[in-house]
Amino acid sequence: MLNSMGIAVRALQAHQRVIEVIDHNLANINTPGYSRQRVLLTESIPFNQPVMNRAEQKGQIGTGVTIARIERFNSEYLNAAVRHESSLLSHQTVAGDAYSQIEVILHEPSEVGLNNGMSAFWSAWNDLNADPGNMAARVAVQQSGAQLSAMFRDTAQQLDGLRSNLDLRVTTDVAEINDLTKQIAAMNVTIEQVIALGNQPNDLRDQRDLLLDKLANLADIHYQENTNGGITVSLGGRMLIQDGTSINMVAQQDGSNGNLMAVRWADTNAKVALGEGELAGLLDARDRIVPGVRTSLDQLAASIITNVNTAHRAGYTAGGVNNVDFFGGADAATIDLSAAVQSDVNNIAAAAVAGAPGDGQNAMLIAQLRSTLTMQTGTATFDGYYRGVITQLGLQAQQANRTKDNQSTLVTHLTDRKDEVSSVSADEESVELIRSQRAYQAAARVITATDEMLDKLINGTGVVGR
Repeated sequence: MLNSMGIAVRALQAHQRVIEVIDHNLANINTPGYSRQRVLLTESIPFNQPVMNRAEQKGQIGTGVTIARIERFNSEYLNAAVRHESSLLSHQTVAGDAYSQIEVILHEPSEVGLNNGMSAFWSAWNDLNADPGNMAARVAVQQSGAQLSAMFRDTAQQLDGLRSNLDLRVTTDVAEINDLTKQIAAMNVTIEQVIALGNQPNDLRDQRDLLLDKLANLADIHYQENTNGGITVSLGGRMLIQDGTSINMVAQQDGSNGNLMAVRWADTNAKVALGEGELAGLLDARDRIVPGVRTSLDQLAASIITNVNTAHRAGYTAGGVNNVDFFGGADAATIDLSAAVQSDVNNIAAAAVAGAPGDGQNAMLIAQLRSTLTMQTGTATFDGYYRGVITQLGLQAQQANRTKDNQSTLVTHLTDRKDEVSSVSADEESVELIRSQRAYQAAARVITATDEMLDKLINGTGVVGR
């Protein structure tokens, strides 16, 4: 009977722990990163043990139930797959966002885009050719040139601003990575201590996994768990975290890249090989995507400046002066009207010969530059070149967004599979709770029955109880 009482008590304790774990699951059903837990029950050590001085009796008598461990439902394979694909998704998301912002900056097709500005500019020269003595036509050429220059400068400034914003985010991401690595390293120490005491740090592992998820979004990390429960994380072939130690990264100005931030290891000053992730995506957008569009814009502006000025210098102003520039500057950021044209519209060289007030031949030659193959080593017009830039940008943006959407679908699929393993189901937990309650009640009934038997034994005969 004493053994029965012990079995019942152990059953009560075991199923009470089961109920507590179920309650814990239900309490964390909406907690980000939480993995459901389950108490793994097993038979406790029976009587008799196979030793030399064991009691003489047949067979072994069971002693009830005990808790083997509290199991954590989590798939490391799916965790690693989600983190790797999330790193790729973060990279593609940055690229897609960069292309989208560039499309907004260029704003094509629209009435305020460069394409419309160039059309107005060439049309103004064509109108001046028809009536070179008309002051309104000269003012229109001056104003359309000023407006086109302002469009180039504003577009270049906005692209530079986008690049600066991306650079600022590089600094922010480096700081976030350093913070996450410190937290993971500290979590390693705590987990290792708990395991050393023979316990299971399930909740701490969930918290560490959540930190790893955030870190994987920022950088293309690789990791493995050590036998002591800590994890070693590497980035670009370099150890980033090992047990309680983490290595910092720094964002330093790079003189060879316009003093924009380069990501380096704090201890060696070597550049970090980032691979994929948001941080790598920011660097790619900052140093390749945006500069690529800016270079095309500079080439277009420089070609317009050079060709218009060459033709303009060959013509004559209303005062009979030649060798006058129409534009100043050298690229999209610096293009502007020359000082002479800004100060007086009569300095616009519409004539092909001096002293001919009705001569608009030079204005016609400048207007004809619109259809001249001046770009890409004589294979494209200004308009054709710019349309090509816009078309190429649209295709790249479309490809980036398509890749991002496909990657997002893959991450969602893997995340759903991961949740099937680790997420908490209220219905399933409710069923388990009822089963454990019934087992707890049954164990309590055993204790009640055993108590009644002992009471009858002790007090019922009138002999044992004396």
